[in-house]
Amino acid sequence: MGCLQVPALASMYSYTAEVVRVVDGDTVELVVDCGFRLTFKDRFRLAFMDAPEKDKASTDHLISLLTPGDGKKWYIETFKQDKYGRWLVEIFNFVGSSINTQMILDGFATEYKK
Repeated sequence: MGCLQVPALASMYSYTAEVVRVVDGDTVELVVDCGFRLTFKDRFRLAFMDAPEKDKASTDHLISLLTPGDGKKWYIETFKQDKYGRWLVEIFNFVGSSINTQMILDGFATEYKK
C-alpha cells in the first residue's frame, strides 16, 4: 500500500483535546483545550478520510484507537469547517502518529478525495 496523499490544505491551529465520545467512524466529540483555562466542546469531523455511515465496525475501531472518556490527551490540528459546520481535524497521538491515517491503513475508512 502506498503513502497517503494528504491534500494541500494548511492546518489552521493546533491544540490538545480529550475525546468525550466517538459518534461514528469519522466523527468525534472533543473537549479542546484552547489555552488560558478555556475549553471548547463540540463535534469534529476527521479530515482526509471517510468511513461508511452507520458502520459499527469502523465506529468500534475508532473507539479502540481513541478510548473515549479515559482523560487521555490527544494532539489535534484543525483545518476548516465542513458544510455542516463541524471543524475538520486530524488527530495525533503524542509520538506523532495520525489516527486518521491509521483508520485508512487498518481498512476501516477510505481516503477522502473531493
